[in-house]
Amino acid sequence: MKKKHPNPRALYSIQQILNILFTTGPEMTKIFNRSSEKEKRRILRSRMTEAECFLWKHIRNKNLGGLRFRRQVSIGYYIVDFYCPEKRLAVEVDGEYHNQKEVQKNDTYRAEFLTALGISVVRFSNEEVMNDIDGVCRKIIELPPPGLPLR
Repeated sequence: MKKKHPNPRALYSIQQILNILFTTGPEMTKIFNRSSEKEKRRILRSRMTEAECFLWKHIRNKNLGGLRFRRQVSIGYYIVDFYCPEKRLAVEVDGEYHNQKEVQKNDTYRAEFLTALGISVVRFSNEEVMNDIDGVCRKIIELPPPGLPLR
């Protein structure tokens, strides 16, 4: 049975998120790439979907506007498909699974959590990536970096 992600507000208050975000030192590891999620990230990297692999070929090694992307990055209890630190941008590639109501609800919670950290989230369907990779890449480049999170 797949573990359900609770509402991020039940995990952290917005103020706790911001305190961790703006704290230097070991506390920062509580949000980005938690060691408890390391094996899961490794498995997800080895089992990327066709659309994720296709997008990765276009954005890896600073191929997209000189931006550096990381794949399968954990942020809190969530793992995003791709993350660009320079733009504070999470890129998600969604298959049919994400059309289910419960999954969409969890995706909304995840987006709220990431937004509270000052991270923008952009979602593309598998079909968009496979059929219009130039449009997907253009949209990623054109997205402005988010404003700072509220303090």
